[in-house]
Amino acid sequence: ADFSKVDFKKIGTYDVVLNTIDGQSKTVKLTIKNNKHTGIDHNNNKDKSNTSPGKNLLTNNSKATLPSTGEQKTNLFYVVGTMLILLPFAIYVGLKKLRRKN
Repeated sequence: ADFSKVDFKKIGTYDVVLNTIDGQSKTVKLTIKNNKHTGIDHNNNKDKSNTSPGKNLLTNNSKATLPSTGEQKTNLFYVVGTMLILLPFAIYVGLKKLRRKN
């Protein structure tokens, strides 16, 4: 990612170019919002309030959450999957009983 045009201390929206190893690139928008927490030095991305070196900022921030992806959790997939696993077994047992009667 090319963050050369981003000023992390200034609120605004910036264009960031993402490049892959195989030569593909994509330009995305990065929005810097007002952050009340001032313990981060954006030059070296370390938390100044962190006394133990080498720890990740996210492990010390109990309020950190992942962004919403819009994924919907449903039990339908679990039910259908279970049925697909049990169906061949039920058919096998049913055919075995049918053969014993003949």
